[in-house]
Amino acid sequence: MAERAVDGEAHACATSSAWRRPRSAEDATAARRPSRRRRAKSADTRALEKRIEEALGLKASLSLRGRGEQTLLTLEIRDFDQLDAVVERLTRR
Repeated sequence: MAERAVDGEAHACATSSAWRRPRSAEDATAARRPSRRRRAKSADTRALEKRIEEALGLKASLSLRGRGEQTLLTLEIRDFDQLDAVVERLTRR
């Protein structure tokens, strides 16, 4: 164990780098591989983003998640007034 000073007091801490090393060749390959690859957005997706942006007056982004139709919609909102306006439109009956 190594000691380190925090606010003038000595504290003991374990120093092990075992968690940093891959355990097998497969782990080493996975460590070099990017975790997610970005897919180019289709023309339909870009058109839908534009439609949402025009309807709400906000920057919108759609990101496909997983293999099915699961999609993440992100809206860029500057302040709480814009957020209130979006909530009002979504909850209107």
